[in-house]
Amino acid sequence: MRLRRPLAVLTVVAAVLGPPAPADAAGDTACEAMDDPTYQRVNPANHAMLATTSRSEADGAVVLGFSGGLVTAFRVSRTPADDLVGVHRIHDPSSGDLAYVIDEEEFARDVQRSGYVDQGPVFYVAAASLPCTVPVHRFVRGSVHRLALDRERAELEA
Repeated sequence: MRLRRPLAVLTVVAAVLGPPAPADAAGDTACEAMDDPTYQRVNPANHAMLATTSRSEADGAVVLGFSGGLVTAFRVSRTPADDLVGVHRIHDPSSGDLAYVIDEEEFARDVQRSGYVDQGPVFYVAAASLPCTVPVHRFVRGSVHRLALDRERAELEA
C-alpha cells in the first residue's frame, strides 16, 4: 500500500493499551478523554479494515468476513470533548471499503462524489498533536483504506 498522507491531525493516546503519557495543561482534557481502546479487524477477502470502540461490533464483524485477528492499537474517546474532533467512518457499499476521515472537504468529496455512505463519527481524537498522542497514518491501495501506527508503516508501504 502506498502512504496517502500521514494524518498528523488524527492523533491518539499512547499505543497498545499502555497508560496515557502525562499531558501539559493545555492538553489535559483531550488526553484524559481518550481512554477508550480501538478494536481493529481486517477482512482478508477485500483487505478492508474495521476500527471501532465497540468490542461487540468487532466480534460481530466476523460474520461479515472480518476474520483477521483482533488488534487493539490505540486509544480514542467514544464521546465528544474539548479539543477533540470526530472521526467519521464512511463505507463504500460496492467495494466494502471503510475509510476514516476528519477533513471536512475530503469527507464531503468522498461521500458526495465517490458513493461512500456516512456512518457518522465513530470516535474522537485530538485536534492537534499533544505530548500524550502518537500519529496514526492512513494508507490506501486502490479503493482500500487502512489505519496504522509508525511501527506498521514498513509492512503497508511494501
